[in-house]
Amino acid sequence: MAKTGGAKRKGWIRAKWIALLLVALGVFAAVETGWMGFGLAALRSATFPRDEALLEWVPPDTLAVIIVDPHRVRPGGLGSAQGFVRENLDRVRANIKKATGVDLGFDVDKLVLTPTLAVLRGRFDEGKITDQLSEYKYTKTEYKGQRYLVRTGEDALFVSSDAIIVYGQEAAIKASIDANSGVSLARNESVTARLSEIGWNEPLLGTIELASDRPSLRAMIAGVSGPRAVTVGVREAQGLDVTAIVETASPSGAGDFAKFLEDHRGDATQSLGTVASTDFGKSLGDLAKAAAIQPDATHGRVTVRAHLSGDALSALVRTAQSSVPLQEMVKTLQVIQFLAPGG
Repeated sequence: MAKTGGAKRKGWIRAKWIALLLVALGVFAAVETGWMGFGLAALRSATFPRDEALLEWVPPDTLAVIIVDPHRVRPGGLGSAQGFVRENLDRVRANIKKATGVDLGFDVDKLVLTPTLAVLRGRFDEGKITDQLSEYKYTKTEYKGQRYLVRTGEDALFVSSDAIIVYGQEAAIKASIDANSGVSLARNESVTARLSEIGWNEPLLGTIELASDRPSLRAMIAGVSGPRAVTVGVREAQGLDVTAIVETASPSGAGDFAKFLEDHRGDATQSLGTVASTDFGKSLGDLAKAAAIQPDATHGRVTVRAHLSGDALSALVRTAQSSVPLQEMVKTLQVIQFLAPGG
């Protein structure tokens, strides 16, 4: 019996070591293939959604910023796999991976977009990126001790510690490096407060400043009207649920702006001018009519909520590119005139 017990114990110990070895091999494989980092990033996204670190790479005078959390994006909410939106996203993803080796859908944990920059955090290989982009005529250069890649006259890319990628024109890359070592958008409490108002757990979160919250003396004397800032959160739910908070220059401005929106969405197609006759204009008109508008005079803001199905999103993006030139849209959208400070 003693021998039998000893054999069982040895067998159990052997099985335990085999199990530990398999676990170690699994962990090693997960680390090598990137799944470990991906999983930890997904856990961080779910547990601690508030994340202002990427804003430290954004210059302080940036007026518009969009934050995207890929771990919270569900492709199904963007329409069918054959839809316009997903087809174009897949195309961009494939092209970027071919040129740099970076998989936007797997290697990137969060990204910030501004009118001049794209800042990505994830798991990158600077050496591999450098080697691959050298085939596309990108060359190494340096600014304040930081090395980056540039294709003269076109664009540039900077990799920091295999965890951050900054992409844009060369001047924007230099401004980003300056921001990270000095004053950045992360220190702008107005911006971070607006983003927090919508909520950092949104897959897509953005804000744009239309008028300074510290206007000039001239503006104070003349009187500032119109929205001060717009912050938007987008979440997938059988399409897209969009929440926008419009901050007005004064508490009384919330009621005026809400009334403006109500008046214009009643006949949204007329407000769109010549764009109204296009499929794009009709889609925008339907979206405006279905939106819920809620003014808050106490805090001087208006909250707008709307829903867009996946198919409607594909149609909206497709018709926007095919039937409405951007210049015509800017000329005919009367709401742009109202958004202008002092309008």
